[in-house]
Amino acid sequence: MMNGKPVIIVAAMDRKRGIGYKGQLPWRKMPADFRRFRELTIDNPVVVGRKTFESYGSKPLPRRSHFVVSRRSDYQPPDVVSAGSVESAIRMASFAECHHVSVIGGSEIFREALDRGFIDRMYLTRIESEFDADVFFPECQEDDWELDSEDYFPKDGDPHACTVFGYVRRENMS
Repeated sequence: MMNGKPVIIVAAMDRKRGIGYKGQLPWRKMPADFRRFRELTIDNPVVVGRKTFESYGSKPLPRRSHFVVSRRSDYQPPDVVSAGSVESAIRMASFAECHHVSVIGGSEIFREALDRGFIDRMYLTRIESEFDADVFFPECQEDDWELDSEDYFPKDGDPHACTVFGYVRRENMS
């Protein structure tokens, strides 16, 4: 927790942990996953890497303050807060009036947040297919995490079935 606020990861990946391909998501739109993402992030600050932010048009998502991590000190797109590190972005975001801070990507941001122990909870959607991917969700130390929810969603209106996993960091369990 940072300033008493939980820090969560919200991510989607394919069966091989693929999260990106040529600067975009590897799969077509998944309305069910988009709804879940929106529900988890709306009215809460998001921490996002520059490349991921630029992949969705360099415009903040509605009703979410954006803390964009970039090594470039001159990087300052409109309506976002720029940060030079994941830790700095999470720390600044944690001062917002919110329930939690959401880390939404990309791979390098996820890896650093996990490696540095900043993450309290993860909501990971596994798209039940495999795609061409050149960016992957990092491996996690399984001993650090406890699966506390698992929900399967059939294709229905989506092009692929998916499973949503909720994990809590073991040291945070009561």
